[in-house]
Amino acid sequence: MGAIIVAFFLTPSTLASNLGGYIQVDYREDFKLERARISLDRSKGFTGYRLEFGLEDEVELLDVLIRLDIFKRTHIEVGKMKPPFSREQILSPLELKFSLYPWISSLFHPEERKLGARASVEVSPFKLLGGLFSPKGKEILLGFSFEPMDILEIRIIHYLMGNLPLTSALFSLEGGQGRSSASFVGEAIFGEGAGSGFYFLTSYSFETYNPVIPRIELAFRYETFSTEVSFRSWEEYRFSLGLSFYIGKEKDKASLNWYLPSKGDGELMARIQLSFKEEGE
Repeated sequence: MGAIIVAFFLTPSTLASNLGGYIQVDYREDFKLERARISLDRSKGFTGYRLEFGLEDEVELLDVLIRLDIFKRTHIEVGKMKPPFSREQILSPLELKFSLYPWISSLFHPEERKLGARASVEVSPFKLLGGLFSPKGKEILLGFSFEPMDILEIRIIHYLMGNLPLTSALFSLEGGQGRSSASFVGEAIFGEGAGSGFYFLTSYSFETYNPVIPRIELAFRYETFSTEVSFRSWEEYRFSLGLSFYIGKEKDKASLNWYLPSKGDGELMARIQLSFKEEGE
């Protein structure tokens, strides 16, 4: 099925698509190719599509999306995608501040793709969100976001994942002035019978006068996670510190992340991230 979809899209017209991609190489105890992706993205009029391929172990078709934009305020996407539940599922891995996902996000598989459809309707400053996902449309997502200004977003999403009800509440404030920018993000996820958690993330970046390393970013994250297994409660917290050196392009960087959990030893990770994008006609 995947081959049929690829053959359908890889026509001469796709040569005018926006071609992009990136690689992320991590170092813990050894080097590991964490992600290698290539994507094709095109919008024309009120329609568009997106294809993304994973190249880590073998060629894998990850995202297949057909987009429809109706009246400039209603957006519909159909295909194979990440359900837009947590912040990590909505953002590209290129935009994340840390190599490891927050515990509470990892519990609900932020990298998992599913067949389905999602839609959004914008009635400024509100946006209404909805989605149906496999298996057999039994997963339902409903939510809204409040964006009174470009730098502020408040979002609440309820996701019925089979028999597991999940709720996500997000507060995000991101902006910049002059040669620096900062962000403050907090997200809580509640999963009945599965676990609940919260994280707070803040970052600060500033431009340098060095053309080789034009920007440096500092990040801090605090997170908690609790669950109950066999009538026993379990709770942990973790501090994370990040230091990133951007190298030339906007999203190319070398990062160091230090994770300090409440139980066990701390862990230091390094990541190199390189990307490219070619604009089509």
